[in-house]
Amino acid sequence: MLDDGLGLLCALGAAVLAAAAARRRDAVAMAAGFGAAALWLPPEPGFTGAAVAVVAGAVLVRPGRVRLVGAAAAGLLAGTWTHVLAAHGFARWSAWLLAAGVVAVSAAAARRSPRFAPRAIREEALAVLAVGALIVAAAPAVAAGWSAAEAMNLRAGDVNRSAVHPVVLAVLGAVVALGGAHALRRRQ
Repeated sequence: MLDDGLGLLCALGAAVLAAAAARRRDAVAMAAGFGAAALWLPPEPGFTGAAVAVVAGAVLVRPGRVRLVGAAAAGLLAGTWTHVLAAHGFARWSAWLLAAGVVAVSAAAARRSPRFAPRAIREEALAVLAVGALIVAAAPAVAAGWSAAEAMNLRAGDVNRSAVHPVVLAVLGAVVALGGAHALRRRQ
């Protein structure tokens, strides 16, 4: 489950941050980040989620000042995504092609046409990315606590049943409802 969340975060983050940093000189930072993550950095959901939340927030608040950081983060996320794809059975070369392709297409399309990723869409995508990153950052601790609580509550002969707690569903429903209300308010 953690690998799936990390993979979604990496894919979304790579595409969003590449579209936000679509200048030609940012391509060097994206390539360096991709190479560093694909070759040397192992995927770690807690650290990656926290770092992406910080970068997404910084790009959202100060887009011009941290554009190069956002570009490097796009490459780092794409490189991290290659590890997740390889863990899911992709050949290493196909994972590299897919992850690099997402970043390249996103950056090229944003540079070519401003209609590809208008500012309002990028800002909303960065906000969603920051929230998703915080969820991924908290997931390892929550999963460990959940497992410990389940283990403490089992009696002899009980079957280990894992269910989503109603509070988690309520919080996710509230986030979706608030996002929908925000989108409707912005249209008016």
